[in-house]
Amino acid sequence: MKALSVRQPWAHEITMGAKTLEFRTWNTKHRGELLICASSHDPGLWVDIDIDGQPADSLPLPCGVMMCVVNLVNVREMTRADAKEYGIKFDPVMLAWELEGARPVLPEPVTGKLNLFEVKDSLIVDMPAGDSWLDYDYPNRNKKQPKKWAD
Repeated sequence: MKALSVRQPWAHEITMGAKTLEFRTWNTKHRGELLICASSHDPGLWVDIDIDGQPADSLPLPCGVMMCVVNLVNVREMTRADAKEYGIKFDPVMLAWELEGARPVLPEPVTGKLNLFEVKDSLIVDMPAGDSWLDYDYPNRNKKQPKKWAD
């Protein structure tokens, strides 16, 4: 399957269906299924986890793993409305990749590359219903959270 590396937190937002456009300076003729992988770049972003409504823990967003499969339905020029919606500067050179139907997969390690790259279909496993990446081990899961600034 064709794959694309995306930095966090955007890989997570695509997986959650909150981000349906990915902006790139380059085009692709590929349409159809596309594996979204969190790049190995670790921005140091953590999420607070609640279990049954109670604060439980904080975990780093996964890096260097596959996150979801989406359907790449179109690639078009970025619009001013796109830039406004995503809170970014309008750039007429940028292309908007339209993504639909994010389907989470098990967060297995993957070595990303620039541009599109291939990942064997046999390595991509749909995440069981009701699970999320929080339920699985991933390469940076056990790193220590930096100390917070004192108030």
